[in-house]
Amino acid sequence: LHISRLGRIRAMLRRRPTVLPLLFLLALLALPFSQTFPIAQRPARKSPRVSSSKVTVERLKGQGDAKQAAGFFTDAFWSSKSAAKALTPAQRSTLIRRQTSEFRTRYLSPSSPGTLLCAFAPVQASEILGVAESIVGCVGFESGDVDKGSRPMEGVSVLSNLAVGLDFRKRGVAKRLCRAVETETNDDWIYLYVEASNRPAVKLYRSLGYRGCGVDKDARSLVPLEDGGLETRKVEVKVMRKRVRGNFLEKIFF
Repeated sequence: LHISRLGRIRAMLRRRPTVLPLLFLLALLALPFSQTFPIAQRPARKSPRVSSSKVTVERLKGQGDAKQAAGFFTDAFWSSKSAAKALTPAQRSTLIRRQTSEFRTRYLSPSSPGTLLCAFAPVQASEILGVAESIVGCVGFESGDVDKGSRPMEGVSVLSNLAVGLDFRKRGVAKRLCRAVETETNDDWIYLYVEASNRPAVKLYRSLGYRGCGVDKDARSLVPLEDGGLETRKVEVKVMRKRVRGNFLEKIFF
């Protein structure tokens, strides 16, 4: 049966010699079309143009840096607090303005005891602009007293404003920033406040050696609303601490 079919095909090609070149031409024309529009194939995901290597940690220095850091912090931190996981233009503008003022007051004022550390990494903005340094994380710390949520402590460092960009999370940037604070501070203890509902952050701090030492049930936190507004709400905050100075036994038992 197979031989008889093959014979009929050969006979048809002898009678119509133009059929074979025509079929070949149609196959060539269909090839680029099938490559341009693949069938039953999922679209490729666009990978972010970022590099996780060569992350450097530097102190916040100038007024312009404060505004850049505030813009980063707004997108990395405040967006995640929104129920919609995104900010409206009005919310973003308001939060950047507030955050810039806070950073300048807490970290750049001559009388301020605070420091803001920023993590920078090479990020490819476009094919034309090439690779530039961009903020991918930040953390602040201040030397002072703690009197909320736990027994009063004087002369300790308070860690705050930890944030990491979405493309650099789970790459060790947050841990590197926290360890940089431990190196920079001259105090024996580092305290921090973290919302009890922020389980990933609590887990991170525990992995770094921080332990709970109290709860502040009267804390207030700003929350971006879905309707575009901003609201201050009551939240429960965990107080955590870690001893970074002292001998081996002091670090274990105190």
